[in-house]
Amino acid sequence: LFSIGKVNAGSSAGALADPPAISAGFEGGLGMAAGSGWSWTGDGNQIKVGVFLAGGLTTIAEIEVFVGDAVIATTAPVLSQRPSAGGVFPTGVNIVFAGTISGLTTALVPGTTRVGIHLSDAADTDIVRSSVPTNIGLVDLTVPVTAPSTTKPPVIAQPVGSPTPIPPSETPTPPAAGDLAPSSSLVLSIMLGGLLLVAVGGVYMVGSRKVKQ
Repeated sequence: LFSIGKVNAGSSAGALADPPAISAGFEGGLGMAAGSGWSWTGDGNQIKVGVFLAGGLTTIAEIEVFVGDAVIATTAPVLSQRPSAGGVFPTGVNIVFAGTISGLTTALVPGTTRVGIHLSDAADTDIVRSSVPTNIGLVDLTVPVTAPSTTKPPVIAQPVGSPTPIPPSETPTPPAAGDLAPSSSLVLSIMLGGLLLVAVGGVYMVGSRKVKQ
């Protein structure tokens, strides 16, 4: 949505002196309005700036970044930010951009290096000048944005339920110790003896009938 470019011929100029004369010399009564805010962080000659525009700032077409004269020999903006498709910046959202600053004599140090911004309309008229970041509704610029992880979570083995116990099949109860049980040979002998008695009795009956006749 946005493009970073070098300052153009129409950019405003404003010496960003170090304290104590910074407010009168740079802001000139055009400080950040209530409900808007901005912040910055830096490392070496790399800077990241975030701006949040309130609903009333609907004509902002350019954001200019200035660095204090203690670390750079210039009174002009060090970089400029415009919407890549032209027009004006949206309100009510975080506008975050980064850039490289050339000509630094020392590295950027958040909290020590003086940084300011101008918010201008399409005619390069300054609407806001701010030398003191007021972080209102901004994301934490010190936290790098990381892409969502594409790795799948590890598969965790789920515990298997306890198996249902199978009741044992019924088994015959052996005789108690000391009891007597007939053996199969004894039973067979008794059966044979009985058959023999029946046969002998039959022969006797037949013989006694013949004698009586």
